[in-house]
Amino acid sequence: MTGSYVYGVRPVIRTVAVVAALALVVPPPAEAVPARDVTVMTFNIARARDTGGNLRPIAATIRRARPDVVAVQEVDRSWSRSGGGDQAAELARLLGMRHFFDPNLNCAPRDTQGDGFCQYGTAILSRHPFVPGSGRQLRLPGAAGEEPRGLARILVDVAGRRVEIFNTHLSFIEPTRVRQMRHLEALLRRDRQAFVLGGDLNALPFYREMVSLRRVARDAAIAAGRPDLRTTALANPVRLDYLMLPRPPIDGPPGRIEALDARVIYGPRVSDHRPLVARLRIPAGP
Repeated sequence: MTGSYVYGVRPVIRTVAVVAALALVVPPPAEAVPARDVTVMTFNIARARDTGGNLRPIAATIRRARPDVVAVQEVDRSWSRSGGGDQAAELARLLGMRHFFDPNLNCAPRDTQGDGFCQYGTAILSRHPFVPGSGRQLRLPGAAGEEPRGLARILVDVAGRRVEIFNTHLSFIEPTRVRQMRHLEALLRRDRQAFVLGGDLNALPFYREMVSLRRVARDAAIAAGRPDLRTTALANPVRLDYLMLPRPPIDGPPGRIEALDARVIYGPRVSDHRPLVARLRIPAGP
């Protein structure tokens, strides 16, 4: 009787001890970061052509909206036509922001400086830190002889909440733009992070490719009740610039990025586009 008692209890004691030891080494689940508000802008600056290469009026226009993140298109780096400077770095300096540049075009053959270095593309500016190592420069489909286009991607740490920022400038040539839009759709359909896609999509809201894109991503201006916004600085303005947000899964949680408001920044013309700005609420998450 005594023997059966001793040998029957020891395995239980060992099991309890192992479970207790594992409980000491397994960390508790991380608490969700509360919801965060962030103001995002997209702005095609047309390489400062309308301001004679002077970036200060462009910086002043951006500053007026006090954005946290800016997706900028048509940005020169070391191109003689705009004075040979690094426009992304200079804008970041003027605004007190960080920058991530995505070169889409090697413009050295067109550059009169003759130093063998010239780039043209897009940039992401941020007041919040970039997550180290998160920057990606993705190529978009195109045709031989057309200007190459890309998709910049980087994670921004908004007070502990990571937000994925995309920036692009699509082709104005319809067949190429449709292919590029399908590429974006496939990418966004698989994305499960809190993201914002900003860019000059070179498409009107009713174009078939934009209707298709809205099946996988929400238009922030429409979500904020401002479908009337126009973003070109023309006599008859139209909308070519967008901020796109995730669509929640049909059977998923109700939390999603909320578009609190959206607007276009007016003032002195500094580009053939005007900035589109949206104030967003990022839901609580990891």
